[in-house]
Amino acid sequence: MPKRLALLLYIALVWCCFNNTPTYCLANETDRLALISFKGSIDQDPFGALNSWNDSLHYCDWEGIACSRRHRDRVTELNLRSQGLVGSLSPHIGNLSFLRIIVLQNNSFHGPVPQEIGRLFRLRALELSNNSFGQIPKNLSSCSNLEYLNLIDNHLTGNIPGELGSLAKLEALGLGINNLSGTIPLSLMNLSSLSKVSLLECNLHGEIPAEINRLQTLRFVQLGNNNLSGKIPSGLFNISTISYLDVDSNKLHGSISFDTGSSTFALTNLQRIYLYSNQFAGMIPTSLLNATGLEEIDLSKNSFTGPMPKDLGKISCLQSINVGKIKCILAILQPVSQPFDQIMLGPSHLDPFRPSEDRTIPLSVIAERTKLTVEDVEYLLMKSLSVHLIEGIIDQVEGTVHVSWVQPRVLGISQIKSLRDRLDNWVDKVHTALLSVEAETPDLVAA
Repeated sequence: MPKRLALLLYIALVWCCFNNTPTYCLANETDRLALISFKGSIDQDPFGALNSWNDSLHYCDWEGIACSRRHRDRVTELNLRSQGLVGSLSPHIGNLSFLRIIVLQNNSFHGPVPQEIGRLFRLRALELSNNSFGQIPKNLSSCSNLEYLNLIDNHLTGNIPGELGSLAKLEALGLGINNLSGTIPLSLMNLSSLSKVSLLECNLHGEIPAEINRLQTLRFVQLGNNNLSGKIPSGLFNISTISYLDVDSNKLHGSISFDTGSSTFALTNLQRIYLYSNQFAGMIPTSLLNATGLEEIDLSKNSFTGPMPKDLGKISCLQSINVGKIKCILAILQPVSQPFDQIMLGPSHLDPFRPSEDRTIPLSVIAERTKLTVEDVEYLLMKSLSVHLIEGIIDQVEGTVHVSWVQPRVLGISQIKSLRDRLDNWVDKVHTALLSVEAETPDLVAA
């Protein structure tokens, strides 16, 4: 009987080799058929990314496909980033049971993320940002080895599934710029490996969970452009690994205190902090001076009172401060030792109320607006000189600075979106005006 079975298997293999395309012989039909189904769900392929997906090549040699070295013919990676693909994601992707990486970023996939992805227990990275997916499958929690999940900039709706809180290995979670609703699930505070979280512009409301202090490996926190209310949990300021903190454009209130009961300042790795467009009040904490690696601060559009911490401008890495009407641009390098009488300088927007053609600013005005002494202003300008953020001349006799050039400012995502909306509105107004002119002066337009 064993010999008979072996003979039957040999005959089957020979039949496979002589009656089908040679590349299929000994190949895994499950993975091949799953990929064929994936291709069948694509409506448009403008760059021909799937042209190689045909019978002339083994599917492990198709563009965007990588297979296992140990388990030959098993697909481990599907990477078709930025290929302009239009279509839906086939549920048969759940049959690629050896998949570890899926990257479909920056395409035009629509419809739901298939529930069948929950079968991929080996999956480590799921990158689907900048598409038009409409749902987050709850059973993604079954992908127990998932470390990276990015669904930023899609059309996701509904609440954030609480089931995601069971992804114990998750290090990065990106759900920002979607049409979500609800609150931040408390279960996400169980993601003890999480280092990056983006929930920017998700229509979320409610408070930031106090349990966020459990996430002691957080480095990047982006919660801006929502409807979050309440106070920032004090425990958040006790996570020493945080380097980027953004809670702008919410309804958060209360005073800002970095005093967490510890004898030392915790946020020693803080580089960027954005608290603008909230309802914060009270003094700007002087303990912020202990964040010696600080590069950018934006506290504008709040109700802070009192002066800025006196020595804030002396933080060597600080590049930008925005506390409302006060804006300073600082250099990275140490101050240079040059005479004060003809010095090229640096900070921009020091006096935003002056006419744009008036480029000569009294040092006393800068000192008044920044709450610094004139001596500190001179120090600030000399530091700015070292990296040519702005060019100009300091006149020490007259006590003025003449600005001749300002380094172009880099806009953030929210600022770019605001600019886009304003331009769209301007285009509509111009078009309306054009139609009105054509209607009232048809002869002139025709001529």
